[in-house]
Amino acid sequence: MTQYIHINEYGVHIESFLAGKGIFFALYDSDYAFDELKVIDGDLIIPTYDEYEDSFIEKNYGHDISDRDYSQYSCIENLLYLILHKEFEDAGGDLMYCQCPGIDFYISQKEMIKMLSPSQYSNIILVDGVEDFDFAKYITPIED
Repeated sequence: MTQYIHINEYGVHIESFLAGKGIFFALYDSDYAFDELKVIDGDLIIPTYDEYEDSFIEKNYGHDISDRDYSQYSCIENLLYLILHKEFEDAGGDLMYCQCPGIDFYISQKEMIKMLSPSQYSNIILVDGVEDFDFAKYITPIED
């Protein structure tokens, strides 16, 4: 798993991703049973809620044919790589969506632009590794 923290007008947000060989998948949706995921022949298999069946079904999300091992790079490096090498579709509002075999995530258009311009990194913070947020942590001191 890999993460990054970003700050926007609504506050501080942490984004987490499942990262592996050919796999970069956002961990933000409750419609997935991530605790039961499998990788079979390189393909990501996640039980996914099907509203028509009213149950979870095993869905094959495949794997990125580039065979990039996303676990060997930081989250920001992976996002930059995907922005430059994959196609995105407009998901409405400020969101862009990247969905291809083994890859699934949303990112704001503003963040994409900031990541492509090195002078814009002022409000993107890379958290190296997995941060335990069970305990309250503050990025800046709280003022009275």
